[in-house]
Amino acid sequence: MFRRLKRCSRISILFFFILTLSALSGCKSIQTPDDTVFPNDGLIRLEINEKTGGFSIYGLIESQRNRYEPLFNAGEQSASYASININGKVQRLGSGSFKPSLEWQDGKPVLQFGSSDITVTQTFTPVRTAGSISDNGVMITYNIYNNGSQSVLAGLRVLLDTTLGEQSGMVHFITENQTVANETKIEGNAGRYWISRGRNVSLMGSIANPLSEEINAAAPDYVHFANWKRLNDSSWALDYSGGRTFNSDSAVCYFFLPVLLESGASITFVIFLTTEDSNWDISVSDRQTAGYEENAYLILNEEPSRAAVTASPAQESAALNIDIAAIEKEALAAAVLNNENAEIQTLKMLQDILVRFINGEINLGEQDLLEIERAIERLRD
Repeated sequence: MFRRLKRCSRISILFFFILTLSALSGCKSIQTPDDTVFPNDGLIRLEINEKTGGFSIYGLIESQRNRYEPLFNAGEQSASYASININGKVQRLGSGSFKPSLEWQDGKPVLQFGSSDITVTQTFTPVRTAGSISDNGVMITYNIYNNGSQSVLAGLRVLLDTTLGEQSGMVHFITENQTVANETKIEGNAGRYWISRGRNVSLMGSIANPLSEEINAAAPDYVHFANWKRLNDSSWALDYSGGRTFNSDSAVCYFFLPVLLESGASITFVIFLTTEDSNWDISVSDRQTAGYEENAYLILNEEPSRAAVTASPAQESAALNIDIAAIEKEALAAAVLNNENAEIQTLKMLQDILVRFINGEINLGEQDLLEIERAIERLRD
């Protein structure tokens, strides 16, 4: 599994990036969006990778500095994914014949994965829990449509590489009535939610459908909490080993078992992911549909400017607050203005920050290094 590097290893890898940056100067400029970030009202941030269909969700941990923390593994987006099961053949969404495309429908981002006979749509809808003053989560709706001429058995599984509960001294998961410290399987009608609780922010996921009376979508048949590698190595259902250790690498897997789909029929599955709220009453956002789209901005593989990283003289000796989204947003504006390759300029901006850090001009905290590392890996993919 992809674990966080220790600080010294991270610095070494980032320094290696500095030495090899010039080799990337011949990279082709990307003219279409690779990653689309949809900022909400401030409590969460949703990031979708248009190329792979992967997504990440971030929770606000410091409003004054606009600082977010990933609610599950965002450093390796490929560690969390959905797979479709058609007549016993399992394929990951985003690969093979199920390549993604991103579009807007009614003001909401929608990923479409299509083959010759099956079309899958994945819709992200902002939601809020009863105890939140603003949108603090997303409803993820998967619809499988059989556009072929034959009946099929269709199912879905969704693997999330959770990380918050893996922090030292933390319990991996809790539900409304139990602590989940080892491999556990919960039937879809035997629970309401699970929580992966971190020190700064927590991820809350649905088990049952909290809006079953309002939304005609199936909850999972069961949710399997297990070691990430065991789940990842199994293409479909994993042999249950109750009580088995997570080995410090836990994950959550939703299973929607195959059902018969006649030609022209479809089925809808739903998952809710929010920040923690002891009151699990959820409502779909009353946001104007146009507003959701207007508040979005596209991050292209184009370039940012230095203004996105600011530090007062007093901050020069403290941990720098790195805002990757702001860097990339300003990079896009600079790239358009100067007709330059924004991807390379973004990397050069990060290079400049790291050089200043290595030279002792500024201090970078562990979170800053982690954010830079993630940005570099994404830009180099």
